Amino acid sequence: MLGIKDNKSIECEKFWRKIISEDIEKSSFSHTISNKPIGDYDSLKFIFPQEISREIFKVCNNSSIGIYIYMISAVQYILNIYSNNIDLVIGTEPIKGKSDNDIYGKILMFKSSINVENTFKEFLSQSKEMFVNINKFKLDVQQVQKIAGIEEFDNKTAIIDTIVKFNSISLNKELKDFNVATIFEFDVKQNDIVCSIKYRMDLLDEIEIKGIKNHLINFLKEVTINPNSKLKMINILSDKEKDNLIELGSGKMYNFNKNETIQELFEKQVTLTPNNIAIVFGDKRLTYKYLNEKSNSLARVLRNKGVKSNTIVGIVTERSLEMIIGIFAILKAGGAYLPIDPSYPKERVEYMLGDSSAEILLTMNNILDDVKFTGEIIDLFDNKLFEYDTSNLEKINSFEDLIYIIYTSGTTGKPKGVMVKRGSFNNLVKWYCSEFAISKKDNVLLMSSVGFDLSQKNIYAPLIVGGKLTLANKGVVDYGFVIKVIKNEKITIINCAPSAFNPIVELNKGSNYDGLKSLKYIFLGGEVINIVKLNKWRNSNNCNAEIVNTYGPTECTDIATFYRMNWGEYTSVPIGKPINNVRLYVLNKNRQLLPKGILGELYISGIGISKGYLNKESLTKEKFVDNPFEIGRKMYNTGDLVRWLPDGNLEFLGRRDHQIKIRGFRIEIGEIEKRLIADDKVKEAVVIDRVDELGSKYLCAYLVTNGRLTIKELRMNLSKSLPEYMIPSKFIELKSMPLNNNGKIDRKALVEVKANALTGGIYKEARNETEKKLVNIWMDILKVNKIGIRDSFFELGGNSLSAMFLVAEINKNLNSNISIVDILELKIIENIAKLIDANLNKCEYGPLINIGQKQDYRVSSSQKRMFILQNLNPLDVSYNVQTVKIIKGSLDIDKLENCLKEIIKRHEALRTSFALKENEIVQIINDKVDFNIEIIEGNNEIEYVIKKFVRPFDLTKSPLIRVGIWKYEEEKYVMIMDIHHICSDAITIKILLDELSLLYNEKVLPKVEFQYKDFAYWQNELLKTPMLQSQRDYWYNNLSSYNFKSNIFNRCKFTYRENGKLGRTKFNIGKILENQLENLCHSNDLTLHTVLLTAYSILLYRFSNQEDIIIGTPIAGRQYANLDKIVGVFINTLAIRSFLNSDLKVSELLKQIKNTMHNAFKNQDYPFDNIISDLNIERKGKENLLFNTMFVLNNFNYRELKLLNTEILDYDVNDLGLMVDIDLEVEIVNNELIFTFEYNDMIFRKDLIDKFIYNYIKILRALLNYDIKIGDIKIDEFF
Repeated sequence: MLGIKDNKSIECEKFWRKIISEDIEKSSFSHTISNKPIGDYDSLKFIFPQEISREIFKVCNNSSIGIYIYMISAVQYILNIYSNNIDLVIGTEPIKGKSDNDIYGKILMFKSSINVENTFKEFLSQSKEMFVNINKFKLDVQQVQKIAGIEEFDNKTAIIDTIVKFNSISLNKELKDFNVATIFEFDVKQNDIVCSIKYRMDLLDEIEIKGIKNHLINFLKEVTINPNSKLKMINILSDKEKDNLIELGSGKMYNFNKNETIQELFEKQVTLTPNNIAIVFGDKRLTYKYLNEKSNSLARVLRNKGVKSNTIVGIVTERSLEMIIGIFAILKAGGAYLPIDPSYPKERVEYMLGDSSAEILLTMNNILDDVKFTGEIIDLFDNKLFEYDTSNLEKINSFEDLIYIIYTSGTTGKPKGVMVKRGSFNNLVKWYCSEFAISKKDNVLLMSSVGFDLSQKNIYAPLIVGGKLTLANKGVVDYGFVIKVIKNEKITIINCAPSAFNPIVELNKGSNYDGLKSLKYIFLGGEVINIVKLNKWRNSNNCNAEIVNTYGPTECTDIATFYRMNWGEYTSVPIGKPINNVRLYVLNKNRQLLPKGILGELYISGIGISKGYLNKESLTKEKFVDNPFEIGRKMYNTGDLVRWLPDGNLEFLGRRDHQIKIRGFRIEIGEIEKRLIADDKVKEAVVIDRVDELGSKYLCAYLVTNGRLTIKELRMNLSKSLPEYMIPSKFIELKSMPLNNNGKIDRKALVEVKANALTGGIYKEARNETEKKLVNIWMDILKVNKIGIRDSFFELGGNSLSAMFLVAEINKNLNSNISIVDILELKIIENIAKLIDANLNKCEYGPLINIGQKQDYRVSSSQKRMFILQNLNPLDVSYNVQTVKIIKGSLDIDKLENCLKEIIKRHEALRTSFALKENEIVQIINDKVDFNIEIIEGNNEIEYVIKKFVRPFDLTKSPLIRVGIWKYEEEKYVMIMDIHHICSDAITIKILLDELSLLYNEKVLPKVEFQYKDFAYWQNELLKTPMLQSQRDYWYNNLSSYNFKSNIFNRCKFTYRENGKLGRTKFNIGKILENQLENLCHSNDLTLHTVLLTAYSILLYRFSNQEDIIIGTPIAGRQYANLDKIVGVFINTLAIRSFLNSDLKVSELLKQIKNTMHNAFKNQDYPFDNIISDLNIERKGKENLLFNTMFVLNNFNYRELKLLNTEILDYDVNDLGLMVDIDLEVEIVNNELIFTFEYNDMIFRKDLIDKFIYNYIKILRALLNYDIKIGDIKIDEFF
């Protein structure tokens, strides 16, 4: 590589290859990047104390080289402390030999490995040996970099950041072109050793350099006095600095009554406010007195069954009033409760119960029928439990007794139980109430699972001060419901992860965050807070809350530090300072205190630390170690990397086990992740190291984004703050992060995630023209930057809707006739290209053509049906489609009106009216229509304004679109667009909003090639073809045997069915289950639509016991070329029939419904209205008797509007009608599934819908067990 041939040169290369074969650390004193100009230097000069200089002269025999080596060693040790590195690389100057002629201006790489078990004397000897060798085999840093394969760096010192020189022997009076962070220049002046530290001002400041100086002097004091001390025993801090750091990490020492238990505090409150509401759960209320008496009675039952101090009692219940009674009862009986979320897998529940040796389990409604438990099970719904003495029990507990056991994930794959003490918990709750003045005026919402540690303080805190505890219903995470609870119950305090609070803010922005105005405190913890996501809420008039960032492992009783968020102070929110009676230490690997600004591990001590891990003595000893700063105390090693900020707050920088090395550089991935999420388009970011095919490590970033990102943008943004080696090589875009059972990101699972790398990966390139065209179409439709011809449609995030868009675009551009089923079955471009090239699909229909101008035109099947139904009830508004936007900013209403007029002029469907001609319905295109924006006056609620604006359309008059603007405040508007379904569908709305955005922003629109009348003519002609007759036969044969008089919902009462109003309940299923279902889809080539529809079929079967079920599901109906840009109604409905029985396996039903869906897609051109006529099924108003329920999956955003100089928010409109008795709609919003049951409220009670939701989620979980029989799926009774 170096072109070296002689023996000496071979020996030289061998030496350096051995050096670089080991870890090469780029070690730096710098930990920050400032806004100062890059490359500007300043310096600090100082003289070492005489006693230090004298001793060094003595040890080194006044040898300049000896002094140089001594100082190199000292600087390296200080660098070891600052960089947290053992293997160190710095730059040194060469010593000129007799034959050296070309070493001027060169820097040699000096590498050391520090063994803290060695003495400084031994380390000095090691440094001498290295110094001799690097000067014997002189290669400058650039040459060594070439051997190491680090040629891509332009920097001459890519692997060093610190240079040490000694001016007395220096060959280089000035070091040019070495843009390192620090240069230590030593010299001897008379009897003094002097030092000048040159430093880059963009990387270090004067305070940091003075700290380095002081620590260097302290170190030299220690080693000159006792050179035989082991390095690990040498501390670079002065006594004063140690004291300051200990004081900095000490929370307020607060004395409280350690003998007073939580239950006693609650019982005191009961005497003060016995009849006040303590617990709120839905429409149920529990007073303080009732809660106390019920829990006392149950506590006596537990005492009689042997519960005493430290007896572990399991509790597995859904969220309910009984759950709180059960927890209080265990507490009062003296035991320790073990809360287990009922959604946990069976194996995990059994392990927790077995590992904890719990002998009693409180549960409800046989929720754990299939869980093996040998102890006694107590049903909390057994009223006999509450017939015992209701007076308060005698206290039997002490400060050290356990209050609860929380299981956390373990590195072994099995969870570990953390034993939390009553005294520790008392300290937390009393601090919590005191610090934030929690009082009887407060209402705390319990959002998180009872199995999480952050839930515990929120159960008790409001109840010991006279406040309220409100439980979120059923544990179903429905953020819309949470907002309603916050608003209706006037919640003042919530505590959750940022990822749970962000969607609450997002969903409430449409009402200017009105639903959140009661909040006083929002406690966030467990994840990094993305400030950008909260800025709009924070700047609104309805933000009255303070955000508190909390940090603390379960092992330290939930909260150890807190930071009251000061907006604008930090871009990265600190974790703050310690709570009362807690001590924090930032330590190095030798458990020595580290100065401010230096990265170290966080250790926690004080009252808050737990007893350790249940039945895991060795792990407890490993993690709970002796506290050297407080004899007789323990401290917990968190494994978290932190540093003290200048203002005394702690900054969290990631986990110790997330440190990685790439090409010799040690990297804290937490820093990269923080830089990534600073980008507005990045919602979540995780970076891991991976290994390529050649065995080389590289950084890979996994991103969940808000918008489309390019590699160029990402790299450019990162390069502003990170060196090149810290910028990931690959960026992979995910819909969501995989989560573990605790709801945290599962980094190990990321390696298994199948997703497309934005940078591309190993892929098969397109080889011919067909494949190249397909690749371009796929990239455009699927929004993926790089696709190979063997990348799976499903793994790229494809679904049935994107398949429809693909088919339309492919057929248009390649003059082919493939179907959606071809995409779903063939899956990869390579196979689809072969199909197209082989011309296996012969076109059975003519192309779409412009039919020219006539007086009137034929209507489509959908138009015909809607015209008839509207005429039957002219005052009906259920076919009105509303889009509502809240617009803030400088809105030009005249300009908006002109843009809308231009759009109406472009699209004939918006200028269409309808008439009867010779008993045939025809459509008429009107050249001129009267359209103006309606200005809405008045000061009312937005729902009233919308309801008043929406009114029936007369289909004989055009336009069938109206737009209103309501100005409710200065530069704040509501825009309502109301359009009849006869000329629109969801994709039409998207087309209209996209064009409105472009026109208003003064962009040019593409020419309109076809109009809806062209499609109506084409569809009527298509109905005459053999292909459509074949499709007719398919539907007739498939559906004619169905019993049309059957009713899935005959268990419900239909007395006042016609008077029913639309009810709506939203919910979600949690990211863990979403990820599991996504993996199920990928593993079995299923679409999400198929999986969710299968679960709904099972739900209906289990509700009705009906084995033959039909569910309607709408499709866009735009699968053919040139239909995707036409304004009009294309939507069609597929009748999906499934056959179920209790012995059918989940895998069999999934396959059945997958095949049924494929066949339905193959025959989707035949209009649903024609099917109803062919089957001679009676219609009842808008409804049909073929099915009375639908399943809808909306997986694209069709409501985005962007107008210059405005901010636009969506407003969810309550639909004004329902075509069936009940439907289940699923939307993908911000990469999250939002489910909605819409139903006739005269048929379905709200509590039944809640059962539907609960059981539907249980069924979805059961689908993960591919071989379970449908009859074996455990669900609750519906009535």
